[in-house]
Amino acid sequence: MRHANVDLMTNKIGTTSFGSRHKWIPALFITLAIVGAFAASPGYSQNSTATAVSPDPSSVAIGDTITYTATVTDTSTSPTAPSGSVSWGDGNLGGSFSDSGSCTLGTLDAASASCTIIYTPPSLAQTVTITAAYSGDGEHLGSSGTSTLTVSLRTTSTTVSPNPSTAIIGNTITYTATVEDISPGSASTPTGAVSWDDGGKGGSFSSSGSCTLASGSCTITYTPPSAAGSVTITATYGGDTTHSGSSGTSALTVNLRTSSTTVSPSPSSVTIGNTITFTATVADTSSGTSSTPTGAVSWGDGGKGGSFSNSGSCTLLSGTCTTVYTPPSTHGSVTITATYSGDPTHAGSSGTSSLTVLTPAQATQNVVKLVKSMNLPHGLTNSLDAKLRAAINSLNRGNPTPAKNQLNAFINEVKAQTGKKITSAQATQLIAAASDIIKALH
Repeated sequence: MRHANVDLMTNKIGTTSFGSRHKWIPALFITLAIVGAFAASPGYSQNSTATAVSPDPSSVAIGDTITYTATVTDTSTSPTAPSGSVSWGDGNLGGSFSDSGSCTLGTLDAASASCTIIYTPPSLAQTVTITAAYSGDGEHLGSSGTSTLTVSLRTTSTTVSPNPSTAIIGNTITYTATVEDISPGSASTPTGAVSWDDGGKGGSFSSSGSCTLASGSCTITYTPPSAAGSVTITATYGGDTTHSGSSGTSALTVNLRTSSTTVSPSPSSVTIGNTITFTATVADTSSGTSSTPTGAVSWGDGGKGGSFSNSGSCTLLSGTCTTVYTPPSTHGSVTITATYSGDPTHAGSSGTSSLTVLTPAQATQNVVKLVKSMNLPHGLTNSLDAKLRAAINSLNRGNPTPAKNQLNAFINEVKAQTGKKITSAQATQLIAAASDIIKALH
């Protein structure tokens, strides 16, 4: 059978169609069948698509970048992989896309294709809608998808130095706050202010407790409270348009001011039966603004058996106080100790005096040595020496009365020679020494 030749303009069939001439009506049906087959052929209509953006939702810090993927899927009943390009936008909020904001699809499988792009967000924390628009191709319709992006401030860390730290009451300490950008991506230097506090402990900061960052750091001077203890110093960064706030701490130990205690006279001596007055002087020895110690001083003799006035305690006045000590009834060495207990501002301390407790005979022998040390005229020296040795002999025999008489004779001779062979200063020293022994003998 021969093929039919159809004249579509006249809807007629030639004589070779079926071997004989027919009417025109059958030719019409043939024409309609051919047109229907053409209309049903591929490409006559475009397949629908769907575009998805990932990640969604998404987040990124200012200055960092994020990679987006657009996946375009043929959603028809006879899908094929889309081709072409995807254009990107952020609603003109100021961010930027790589590759001029467009990427070319690459086939994933029989029904879908994808491409990626890198987005740099605007330098302002906000919510951005990222849109990927597929433009379609010869077989596929276009479509679009979105991702909700949260652009956040860059995170920071604040450190305080020194940490740990120590300070003395009345002194100051300088702290430095260092604020760093710790977000991934392109770091930037934080700007703005740092505020300081001590948790209400009563200290004070310079510059009203605030400092302004320069190159990421700033310093402040702190004066601690007037009480010893632990203080937490906190530096709080308030953030800026690019960076979020943060805070850091330093553990501060506030110490009492140091003190020193001295005892006078030292060294010292006393004759059994007499008393001696000691003075304790307590001084502030810390650097910075000193203050006068207050409080009490307790006294001790190491258990040697002597006694102190006022139950062995005295109260400081302008940093000093005195006590009267009665030595034990046996001669020897005694260490006198004054112990300052401290006050709310000052630490305690102690000092000592080396005391020699003498018998009257020993004390008189010391006067003999004193006379010889003065280089008086030979005859006067011998005369004074004879009186003192007579007193010693009386004391050694247990006869205090003659000893007192001999010591008084010594004093009278010294007085008689004062301004002649003995100076006033020498006379004062000799008379005081002999009088002290006589006093002990009463």
